[in-house]
Amino acid sequence: EVEEEEDVTLNGLGSVGEGLSYRWSQTSGETVDLENENTATPRFESPELDNDDEELDLVFSLSVTDDKGRQDTDTVTITVVEKDPACFIQTAAGIRP
Repeated sequence: EVEEEEDVTLNGLGSVGEGLSYRWSQTSGETVDLENENTATPRFESPELDNDDEELDLVFSLSVTDDKGRQDTDTVTITVVEKDPACFIQTAAGIRP
């Protein structure tokens, strides 16, 4: 679970084998810009939720291939939730968190 508009790193480092290559892809949910999708740890920014949405699921697939051509695939679901609202107090000196 992550908050909206948060930097997220996916993690495929638990894969074992020799000469591994990685291929991440998004399979459902609001499309995000997945950076470095051919690494074990790609990144993206979670989307801002619509006013009507309390949460949103993003599903990613990881395909790992070793140097002998053997391949395995797994999926992960990332649930995006609303940011906790910050509380600010207006004072004569300005705004304090």
